[in-house]
Amino acid sequence: QREHQAGVQRRMAIMPNLTGESSGYRTNRPWRPRMDLCGCPWQLHHFLEGTVPVRTPFDLLTYAVPGVPARVPGNVELDLMACGELPDPFVGLNSLSLRPYEFHQYWYETRFLTPAFDDPELVFEGLDCYADIWLNGKLVGTADNALIEHRFEIRDSLAVIGQENRLFVCLKSPMNQARQVHGEVWSRGGDRVQVRKPAHCYGWDIMPRILSAGIWRPVYIEARLEHEVEELHLQTMSCGESEANVEVWAH
Repeated sequence: QREHQAGVQRRMAIMPNLTGESSGYRTNRPWRPRMDLCGCPWQLHHFLEGTVPVRTPFDLLTYAVPGVPARVPGNVELDLMACGELPDPFVGLNSLSLRPYEFHQYWYETRFLTPAFDDPELVFEGLDCYADIWLNGKLVGTADNALIEHRFEIRDSLAVIGQENRLFVCLKSPMNQARQVHGEVWSRGGDRVQVRKPAHCYGWDIMPRILSAGIWRPVYIEARLEHEVEELHLQTMSCGESEANVEVWAH
């Protein structure tokens, strides 16, 4: 069984957002203190979007939507395979069984203790894709792009230092979100043109269509420093044989 699961992981490595791995990916702010949330115990809840009136974490708990253990970073397919709900999508026509899940809504849930940071940010290096982020019952941010990093100020939403916090991440159906913009998403590529997801999720010559969803890169709390340089830009204005004129912008 372990060998079979390892084989699935290797085949899913064809899709970067299905591997659940972040090796080789480096943040551009390594000097900031941080607290990793990937090692926290995560749960994944899901349901066909629109069938359960869930808008907030309170609704999710009220309707007792069942959950399964989740891996972060990772993707929902891997967690649903681990609990036996999905088959190996790379065997036979199993990938077709994933099509109904394109219309599901997914909720990730975890708990963590407040770190002793003066100015903390909640950082998601990869959220796939339409996301609402809730911390201790407060909506602290939204996201609509799986290809970029997202940062949220959370100082006013955290519990006191050393106390427990509850984090929820709601991932909405990309198909339903695309319909709000395009209408009929099945024509003229509307299901992909309107959504900032990797294009190969919709099917490519290297793999079948697996639309996917998940917290696919690391998540952590990072302390903003009082004084730091976040961006540095250099531009060569002129260049001769003995000297050059360079302008530098720091932010």
